[in-house]
Amino acid sequence: MPRAFAGLLAALWIAFAAAPAARAADAPLDDAARATAVDKAADLLRNRYAFPDVGARLADKLTASLAAGDYRSASTPDALAADLNRDIRQVTQDPHLKAFTKQVVDDPPPQSDEGVARVDMLEDDIGYIELVGFPPVDLFKAYADKAMKLVRGSKALIIDLRRNRGGSPQTVSYAASYFFDPSRPVHLNDIIFRVPNTSGLRTVAFQTSPTPFSYLNRPVIVITGARTISGGEEFAYDLQAQKRATVIGQPTAGGANPGAAMPLIAGLNLFLPTGHAENPVTRTNWEGQGVQPDIPAAPADVMAAAVAAAHRALGLPMASAIADPDDATDEALWVSTELMRPTTGEHPGSLAALKRMIEDIGKGKPDYGAMTPAIAEQTRAQLAALQGAVSAAGAPTYFRFAENDPDGADTYEVNCARGQMRWTIALDGSGKIALASLGGGP
Repeated sequence: MPRAFAGLLAALWIAFAAAPAARAADAPLDDAARATAVDKAADLLRNRYAFPDVGARLADKLTASLAAGDYRSASTPDALAADLNRDIRQVTQDPHLKAFTKQVVDDPPPQSDEGVARVDMLEDDIGYIELVGFPPVDLFKAYADKAMKLVRGSKALIIDLRRNRGGSPQTVSYAASYFFDPSRPVHLNDIIFRVPNTSGLRTVAFQTSPTPFSYLNRPVIVITGARTISGGEEFAYDLQAQKRATVIGQPTAGGANPGAAMPLIAGLNLFLPTGHAENPVTRTNWEGQGVQPDIPAAPADVMAAAVAAAHRALGLPMASAIADPDDATDEALWVSTELMRPTTGEHPGSLAALKRMIEDIGKGKPDYGAMTPAIAEQTRAQLAALQGAVSAAGAPTYFRFAENDPDGADTYEVNCARGQMRWTIALDGSGKIALASLGGGP
């Protein structure tokens, strides 16, 4: 299942999220398996891809390549994914649309406490926050509120998105809300979704919402890089379009089409964008070209450029030097208010909640009162598939804590009578399940 039982109902800004693979990516494929994969991809493109005309053209391209024997040498899911992606790129440069066999990232995403990796104070009362993701808003709020409280007294704020891999658009809107007048909602972004099995579209609007306090009338500097993607790009683009922040750094990755991971055959998946962003100010988005910085800066110089921009906005003398957060050792430059370190180890209550959830899903009677409204809604919609997966795996026999995921949630390997599952779970401040994902099967 995609993350948070996810993506089918909740719009997610994810960069090539992993879907479960029932067999290894190097397992042999025959003609029937290749045909099944292509037929499923073509059907998804024709009926669910964000852009109906492009989806139809790409579906025709894939089926023609299959008929011509272009995929015959693809003997494994990995090889077929490479061939499919070659043809996909001939029709569209959409960076979210991708065949894959596992999570596709150049390096592991940075760990954080629910999206917030670091909070610091620089000289001259300049705050610094690094956001590496936008997990479900019910998880994000407490950490974002804590981080903003720590820099509440700063004269300017630098928000670092260079390692941000995206997440929920609802969470992006909440994070941006701190920087606008709370007396009136600000329309930040629209996502225009394809209505499945039709050429029709529907629009979901995102706007600011109340926060514990507001960070108004002070400079905000947003740092971007080439790996900033999806929701990280939206945050920068929204604030830039509203003229609420100065963007400094490099153009971003250029992925403005959210969607979900869809299985094609065992071991091979397609991340399929089912919508696209449209900013109410620019009437377009950052797809393909990325968010363009107001002040370009090379990676080695970007922190110095951000601090210089904050100093200019405050009318202060230029700093002689500033270190990058990862390299900073000079306490005169980095005065740590609080370093929000990654969570390590299990959170209290996670295992008990997971055991109850698996048992209830197996019976077809989840306890929706133990979930946040968003997770409850998604569970209702996908109960049949979840119950089928749990039933196929059989009764759990052993739970082992594996790791904290990049957002700090708890991941468990669950041995079952007929297979193994991998679950990730996180609870909100009231103990309700705010994130749950099933990855792996019997």
